[in-house]
Amino acid sequence: MDGSACSSLALPQFCLGDGSSLDSGVSFGSRRPVVIFESGVGGLTVAKHILKLMPNTDLLYVADNLWFPYGSKPGSAIARRVKLLFDELRLLVNPQAIVVACNTASVAISNAGSAAEKGDCIRISPPVVEAAHLSLSKKIVILATSSTLENSAIKDAIAAERQHAAVWPIASQIMVGLAEMKLAGGQVEVYKLAELVSKHLSDEERKSVDTVLLGCTHFPHLVEELRQVFPAALNWVDPAYHVALELQARIEHQTSHTERPARLAAFTSVEGVREYSQVFLDNGFNQTKLSYKQHRAMVMME
Repeated sequence: MDGSACSSLALPQFCLGDGSSLDSGVSFGSRRPVVIFESGVGGLTVAKHILKLMPNTDLLYVADNLWFPYGSKPGSAIARRVKLLFDELRLLVNPQAIVVACNTASVAISNAGSAAEKGDCIRISPPVVEAAHLSLSKKIVILATSSTLENSAIKDAIAAERQHAAVWPIASQIMVGLAEMKLAGGQVEVYKLAELVSKHLSDEERKSVDTVLLGCTHFPHLVEELRQVFPAALNWVDPAYHVALELQARIEHQTSHTERPARLAAFTSVEGVREYSQVFLDNGFNQTKLSYKQHRAMVMME
């Protein structure tokens, strides 16, 4: 199926990097992948830790690029959207687990009750308490999207920590776009990040921060630039590793197969997929579907 046909079909529809459809029983055979879900490529920070901990696990990364970015949309709409996509993914690939590698989507699911969530979901969330415990100076910055920071649980956690620490939450949708641009090969200018931070902190406050909580999976991609903005920061808290550990504990009983694990990237729109292709290839993902027999043939040729 060509890309235009794939993108014109009624949603939900998942396209692989070559424009073909994600098919039930073809892309992974009888094997059950772990789905990593995000609106863009931010979830690759989670995928990196999963690949290190569970190198033999089949992975399907799903980028809802048709709706990117989530941070600018109402949480209720995101929750309905995610439920629709997850229900279809469960029918297509019967995943061992769905890792919601997006703080905004995780918050939306939480606020909506369990409408989009079943026992197979693992959600990511900014660990505010952990960040506060790590900080020696008690000067903490939380970087996240506005929808994440507006979540009642996150607001309550920040309020509790503010009793004995200076906590500066900074909402930024711009940083999400900068991270996507960087992964696509672009260059991020540090002054843009500095200007964003200067709207919330004085120079003295900024230079006193020793702990930065990365409350969006896109933001670890910008740590190199952010180190220049927060020169005294020693702790960079990324919840992705803890999510990977939770996944490992949940599926560790699964027996590994002998074929090369499939690592596919799927999208909800073919628009912009070319820009994503090299990013996923660089992170160990294939762009076309490989059948069970093809995997076996590849192993036998090695």
